[in-house]
Amino acid sequence: MMNIKKMNNEIKYKVIEMEDISQSAKRLSVKILVDSTKKDELKNLIETLTEELKYIDYAKEKTIIKFGNKPYEVIYLLLYSNIRQVNFGFPLCRVQWIDDNCKYKPMKIQYDEIVGDSILIEWQDEFKFFDQIIKENEIGKEEFLKYSDEKFDFIKDTYENFAKLFTELISNKIEFNIYVSEILRLEDALNGSFFDFYGFPDSSVEGLAELHNHLQSAITDVHNVLVVAKNKDYSFKNVVILTKIYLQDAKKNIEQYFELRKSLQ
Repeated sequence: MMNIKKMNNEIKYKVIEMEDISQSAKRLSVKILVDSTKKDELKNLIETLTEELKYIDYAKEKTIIKFGNKPYEVIYLLLYSNIRQVNFGFPLCRVQWIDDNCKYKPMKIQYDEIVGDSILIEWQDEFKFFDQIIKENEIGKEEFLKYSDEKFDFIKDTYENFAKLFTELISNKIEFNIYVSEILRLEDALNGSFFDFYGFPDSSVEGLAELHNHLQSAITDVHNVLVVAKNKDYSFKNVVILTKIYLQDAKKNIEQYFELRKSLQ
């Protein structure tokens, strides 16, 4: 991982996350924390970093087997000016570069301008607004954990209920219409949990934002089981496939919440 650096005596930056996301093309995704919001300074940094990252030795073993030591063909950058923005996914800008010779090009991002070697930049000018909203609605650790644990208990129970019903459905122990009616019995309570807002966790407390994200993901996954069950346009096969995916994702997020919560006493 790159350490804090200074760019042209103008801007300090730190790479906080880097991921090899190669599939049909050799791709790299990078999150960067910067100490400036000036677009001219950021554009200079973006050009320099993109050129460096093309040749960085960071590929997974399976990527090396598939692509050898060729440079990265696609690079994604997300730039943030504080850790609060990182925690809740509100970057200053999104960046994409695609090699002209890339055989399997991804869809281009929406962009506001092009710099350097066909580097696309989408400026997220609303980041200040969202950053302020988060800051004004942050709550302390104890208050956050109280609300969070209450919602976790409900969503865990709901997940287990839905998982049991789904197992009975695919085992032919209950009819589909019974399955749907049982799912819908929890619709009001689940919608309340899905739309309820109690504040953002204090960004200065390590682990709280990650806990929040696992909980919100679990709530969304379980709510999606309800949405799928209600959709009369889906075939039975589609309902089974989608529900299985959402239940698996919910289980993973519930387990991750539970493990992380133990370290936040």
